[in-house]
Amino acid sequence: MMLMQSLGFESSGSAGPYAAAQAGRFEYMLKLMDAQLAKNDWLAGDEFAAADIMTVFTFTTMRPFYPSDLTSYEGILGYLGQAVQREGHKRSRAKADPKLELMVDGEPPRSIWERL
Repeated sequence: MMLMQSLGFESSGSAGPYAAAQAGRFEYMLKLMDAQLAKNDWLAGDEFAAADIMTVFTFTTMRPFYPSDLTSYEGILGYLGQAVQREGHKRSRAKADPKLELMVDGEPPRSIWERL
């Protein structure tokens, strides 16, 4: 119960004020990233960097933990599409988990809890 309250859910199961504030911050962060990626190929500009590896992981493999809708973020979707076409991504995916869905489209994936 305390865990759910600390995550922002009230005892009724509805999102409390903390969860609403977090959702607002997350949306703001997405808008900032989308604007950056609309102007640049990669997060830090023209060159692929470690920041891109961490971000692509967050927006793909980790997405079932926070299944958000990215359909209105064209910069982010274009970025993800180009990132998964890189040879390094293809090789690491083939070694790690080739059956895992890519999750690079805008629709939110099924949550991790629905997958269990």
